[in-house]
Amino acid sequence: QRKYRFLDSNRVIGKGASGVVRLACRLSDATVPLAAKEFRRRRRGEEACDYVRKLTAEFAIASRLHHPHVVETFDMVHDGKRWLEVMEWCSGGDLFTAIQAGRIGCDEIDSCFRQLVEGVQYLHSL
Repeated sequence: QRKYRFLDSNRVIGKGASGVVRLACRLSDATVPLAAKEFRRRRRGEEACDYVRKLTAEFAIASRLHHPHVVETFDMVHDGKRWLEVMEWCSGGDLFTAIQAGRIGCDEIDSCFRQLVEGVQYLHSL
């Protein structure tokens, strides 16, 4: 049973080594935007159990993290074709791009850096 849908399945809002992230929402509440990370497909020669173990390990760790400066992870689903990790969506894009574009000033950069350090400190405490 589907619980989520992509708001624009063609628009990638983030990407990394393990997959791409798209804007999504719950089917039961389309007013709250979420980020849905679509994990990369299993590589040729990669055992299915090893692949699923990696995905579930990432989710098990991320879903236990609760801090104001760490993205909240809510759910992990398999829709029959792909694995998705559903997370809090943070509007505004990434900090690096905002700084490079000159969209934020020094005071806001300092505040963001302080929050980033507090989030990393929390992660290290675990």
